[in-house]
Amino acid sequence: MITHELIPLTLSQQRFVDALESRPKLRASFSMSISLTGPLDVAALLTGLHHLVLRHDALRVAMRRTSTGGWGQWFREAPPLSEVTTCQAVHAPSDDKFSRYVVKLATRDAATPWRLEEEYPFRFRLIRRSEEDHVLLLTFAKQAVDGALYLLLPEDLWSAYQALLAGGTTPGEPGNGFAEALRRRESGSSPDPTEFWRSRLARARPCRLPVPAAPADADADADGEPGPRTYRFSLVGEEAQDLRGAVRRARCSELQVVQAALAEAVFERVPDDTLAITLPVDTRRSYERGVLGQFGVNLPLVLSRPAGGAEMIAQVRHEWLQVLRNRHVTSRTVRRLAPSSTGWLGADEGNNLRLNYLPHTPVTPAGTRGDGALRVVYGRYSPRVLRESAAVHLRVGSSADRLDFTLSCAARGGSDEAGEALAGSLERLMRRHAEGCR
Repeated sequence: MITHELIPLTLSQQRFVDALESRPKLRASFSMSISLTGPLDVAALLTGLHHLVLRHDALRVAMRRTSTGGWGQWFREAPPLSEVTTCQAVHAPSDDKFSRYVVKLATRDAATPWRLEEEYPFRFRLIRRSEEDHVLLLTFAKQAVDGALYLLLPEDLWSAYQALLAGGTTPGEPGNGFAEALRRRESGSSPDPTEFWRSRLARARPCRLPVPAAPADADADADGEPGPRTYRFSLVGEEAQDLRGAVRRARCSELQVVQAALAEAVFERVPDDTLAITLPVDTRRSYERGVLGQFGVNLPLVLSRPAGGAEMIAQVRHEWLQVLRNRHVTSRTVRRLAPSSTGWLGADEGNNLRLNYLPHTPVTPAGTRGDGALRVVYGRYSPRVLRESAAVHLRVGSSADRLDFTLSCAARGGSDEAGEALAGSLERLMRRHAEGCR
């Protein structure tokens, strides 16, 4: 849909725009890297990327200030195909030098501020190392989209690519995009969750968790400033399968087990009897499934100190279901809450614990398996941009045969031992859950 009429921002967009004005070094981009090895039809891929921009209103979002000083948005026409993707050839003498160069490009694209008054909310870059070795870097503005793009866009891209290889054409604009979803939200009605959040936020407090200072030799971000201290571990192969067996036995989700383990690890190190973990929650209605846009809202899961691990999982499961039932938080909800509570909804000002969980099922072009097929690998060239809004931030990537955990601690004082101890406790608790199935 193309319209020059100004449309109000979603709550998520407004919260993020406000946060950027006060803290311009927040992470403002989503990044996706795709390594492509084998016979690639470059023309079909570029046309498929153009199709994404035509199909999804959110990739044509423009923003500007209104006469009242706020922000509004409208939707541009798509740029011509030749202007959607930057293509370049890179001649690198070694794999290591090539990787460093590509990561540097990805980092620059992710760290460059977005000016949506003048530019589109995406940066696409296709890098050619050889005839059968390419890298696709996709970067998106958080003012326009949320994390659902990791699930929506690969499927759309490779469906279009496969259709073009078969001699067909890609479909045009969708009948129901971001612009239409915003209009339906404005005219529709849903239960008001204000009272639920008023009762939950009465117990929400930042937990008193010491976090490590950035070491003198820490990797710098794109501005040359020390990045947060990070700790990583993985559950691979049988361990990942054992954990999923334990999840099925407990009749909960993998995400809920991770939430419970993080809460237990924090409770081991703080005197608090209550803590809140901020989660990005998808607020899409049924008619908005498949629609790209900024519909994710940061909401807190408020938990009490448990008597044991099983009780923690049961509490997480109950609280998570309550949050899902009351996830349709709007600007009206925020206005009705006490000023001291509104920072917890749609933003991170009130919290210092954050969790992101990304279930990842690799999407590849259909029918390309076998000898000589195009091989697709995601995430090999992730940018080194780790600006944090929360003191402790856990990211979990879940795929068929592994779970990868990255715990980042912002440089706000404390000792490195505190971060290592927290990461060690989290790893121990996750492995305990996995061993519970054996």
